[in-house]
Amino acid sequence: MALTLHSIVILTFLPDSILSSKRFSVEEKALLIGRGKLGRTGILNKKIKWYQIKEALTDPLVLLLTLFMLLNEVRYPVLLFSTEHSSHVKRS
Repeated sequence: MALTLHSIVILTFLPDSILSSKRFSVEEKALLIGRGKLGRTGILNKKIKWYQIKEALTDPLVLLLTLFMLLNEVRYPVLLFSTEHSSHVKRS
């Protein structure tokens, strides 16, 4: 529920780019674009750079965080299965 609400707020208020933002005046937009040029970050890029995707997928930190997330998701069903399984075992 909270994630859905957060997503709606972000989609409603976050602009697609500096140029489409309604919160900034023309002077402020020019200043922000100048900062983007200075930092060489740009303001809009719609082209996928495959080397960046490859770099992200082979990054050790990303792989480690993915492993932690998977282990966290697998832990509960395994514990649940082991407790259900042990309760049906006959004891002599």
